[in-house]
Amino acid sequence: MATRQGGYAVSKKREVWKFPIGYADIQTLDLPFGARILHFDKQGEAEYGDQLWIWAEVDPKECCHEPHTFYLVGTGHPMRVGLTHVGTVLTSGGRLVWHLYEAA
Repeated sequence: MATRQGGYAVSKKREVWKFPIGYADIQTLDLPFGARILHFDKQGEAEYGDQLWIWAEVDPKECCHEPHTFYLVGTGHPMRVGLTHVGTVLTSGGRLVWHLYEAA
């Protein structure tokens, strides 16, 4: 049975889903309402290098989505303040290191 939380129906069931992250400096993903980011990593080989992903715990019955803005920052590059670190991943055989942050 679903309960109401903050005006939204929340089921008791949660699942882990993965979402692709590109190599753009700033990107916004529409994730199910209440999604909780769990992990950031690469998986497989994309046509032009490693494919980046985030894994998030979601309510599979949630029909509403909310935007999440992410910032991908290379080591030694300038970044904004006030962001929450999601994770760090090495690509290109360890030659490139990327840090993913989410806007509050």
